Amino acid sequence: YGVRPFQYLWTPTGETDSAIIVKPVVNTTYTVLFTDSCGRTATDTVDVFVTPSDNPGFTFAPDSVCPGTPITVKGNEPGQISYYSWALPGSAHPTLSSVKEFTTTYDAGGVYDIVMYYQSGNCKFPDTLQVTIHPEVNVEIHDTICDGEVYEFYGNNYTAPGTYQHMNQTSFGCDSILILHLVVNPIPPVPVISANTPVCYGDELLLEASEITDATYNWTGPRGFTSTNREVSISDVNFDMAGWYSVTSTKLNCVSPPGTVRVVVKPLPVIDLQADRTEICSGDSVRLETVADPVYSYQWRPDYYMATNGDAVAYAVVGYKSYIHVTVTDTGRCVSRDSIYINTEPCCDVFLPDAFTPNSDGKNDMFRIVTDGNLKLSVFRVVNRWGMTVFATGDQHQGWDGLYNGKPQDPGTYHYYLEYGCPDGGTYEKKGSITLLR
Repeated sequence: YGVRPFQYLWTPTGETDSAIIVKPVVNTTYTVLFTDSCGRTATDTVDVFVTPSDNPGFTFAPDSVCPGTPITVKGNEPGQISYYSWALPGSAHPTLSSVKEFTTTYDAGGVYDIVMYYQSGNCKFPDTLQVTIHPEVNVEIHDTICDGEVYEFYGNNYTAPGTYQHMNQTSFGCDSILILHLVVNPIPPVPVISANTPVCYGDELLLEASEITDATYNWTGPRGFTSTNREVSISDVNFDMAGWYSVTSTKLNCVSPPGTVRVVVKPLPVIDLQADRTEICSGDSVRLETVADPVYSYQWRPDYYMATNGDAVAYAVVGYKSYIHVTVTDTGRCVSRDSIYINTEPCCDVFLPDAFTPNSDGKNDMFRIVTDGNLKLSVFRVVNRWGMTVFATGDQHQGWDGLYNGKPQDPGTYHYYLEYGCPDGGTYEKKGSITLLR
């Protein structure tokens, strides 16, 4: 009938498909309105009669249990057993038929549906309740202690490694198993300390703990000293740093007994360097002195100035202005050093008198060179009026006594010639006359 395609409208559902599925709970009349492509309409109806549910329901007890605890399920209607069938997923009896009352269990925690189907006429009506199964609680604990420590676990004390259990109950009364996996770590060995003690004041202190694989270190010492290094260096050591140092090693959270060492800080040798004079003529000798002690050894520098060396008192012939250095070492190899500056002047001026009286009265009896310097004499010569040499020497400390070949020379005027070198490296000449008086 009609020209396709058709349009459909169902009441009371409002659906527009050609076929619909309905689930009425009471008797209901359904009407469909057909409309073809030309706009023509037609209607039809169908009556659906509903058999009312007379499922009597059921009960179970207890309603909250632990795994393995029996649950009793019971239908409420004292009707025929054949009217009952059951679905209990997750239980020991997933399905049952023709049973009105029974007991079952659940092995695991969770919330489960219990469905009872009740047969009424040609209809089977379901009823669903939920049961809560509280799970058993198994807790695993992994922990460690150090050798010699005690682990307290629910009233028990354990010192050895192993796996230990304790039974408990949850707040619902279900079993709870606490499992302890206990590891006992060894105590690291005592660190062995190497140290350069005794150490001299101002030197570097070196401390080293023996190496323990994967260990960390903790040092303590005087005046709040701490360090986490295995090797420790402390520069410019003073007396406050003397005393006991200790170090522990830590491995797997276990701490070793401490290793200890006593550090001694030794004083430096006392010097107090002095010179008998610091302003001299070039080439003069200087007396140098420092504190004398039989446990000290001495080294003076520079070597080329030193006339003596190795003692607390030394002599130096200083040619040029410079420092004189001394190093003092005690038997403990502690070293002190000091220097003193010696200022030099050439001091090469030469003075000769213009007259002398060689009459053996102890006054002005010798004609000689007078100088406050350190010249190097090449020649000192005296000649008479005729040019004959009556005296000659290369020693600046010698002079003419007015004799020639053991005979006194006549009073009168004589001439001298002088050639000498000075500390500044120059060579000089000096000429003049001298009057011999009798």
